[in-house]
Amino acid sequence: MLDTLTKRGVNSQGLTIVGYGASGFTHGGGKPQPVFTDTRQMATTQLMNLKGALADGDNLRMSSSPTGVCFGDSGGPVLLGSSETVVGVTSFAVNRNCDGGAVAARLDTPAALGFLAPFL
Repeated sequence: MLDTLTKRGVNSQGLTIVGYGASGFTHGGGKPQPVFTDTRQMATTQLMNLKGALADGDNLRMSSSPTGVCFGDSGGPVLLGSSETVVGVTSFAVNRNCDGGAVAARLDTPAALGFLAPFL
């Protein structure tokens, strides 16, 4: 499904990321510390690519604009646009500041669909 959304000439696909990750950092007296609120957060982002240095076809790369993934968001769903269709599972943020985009495992690959089939 996602392969058709990244073809040349197709506009960037919006995604919604959901998680309980850090919402910011405290500064002062040492290295910045992540701030956790124990509140589910949602943010919109864009699908950047499915193939590249961090996206090998089994993963998808998300932009950091306007917001991104942070520590604690791993394992949360990545939704297609504003729908309830889950297209990925958040894996990791690209940098330590949570502002460099993120990578998620795709759920539309044959391997993922085969794994999930007994549970659906």
